[in-house]
Amino acid sequence: MENLPANVQELYSHNLTKARELLDAAGYSTGFTTTITFYNTATTTDYLSLIVSMWSDIGVTLKLDGRDYNTWVGRIRARNYDNMIYYGSSSNWQKLQSYSGTSTWNQSYVNDAKN
Repeated sequence: MENLPANVQELYSHNLTKARELLDAAGYSTGFTTTITFYNTATTTDYLSLIVSMWSDIGVTLKLDGRDYNTWVGRIRARNYDNMIYYGSSSNWQKLQSYSGTSTWNQSYVNDAKN
């Protein structure tokens, strides 16, 4: 990290003040509550528990909604989730499809031709 430019280092720093400023600028000065649905594995639960802890430091309450595999995939395909959905993928094709129109994996409904 120390070899990277300062502006890049800032992107990866743990800066609670900056995080609170960004929430305030987005209209969430008192934080907010959201739920993330995920495939319930021990590894994913542990990982997301760390996120819960970090986000709570800035006033964001993240509720975990772990589901069995079939329910989780069914919700992704039907786009049936209330707030957020988590999936970890190391395959490049899935990452690329995350930003393409009507792809099942485009959970954020992004439709940007540049991506």
